[in-house]
Amino acid sequence: MAGLDRLLVCPVDKSALERDREGFVCPVCGRCYPIEEGIPNMLVGQGE
Repeated sequence: MAGLDRLLVCPVDKSALERDREGFVCPVCGRCYPIEEGIPNMLVGQGE
């Protein structure tokens, strides 16, 4: 997934995501997107 990492953006504010131990983090809004079973979970919760 290393090549894909640099293409992912935050679905909320379209900022480039940073990789951490558990998944991806948006440096602008602070939202976290975990990797679940090898797949980044980029779904944004309702009401956010």
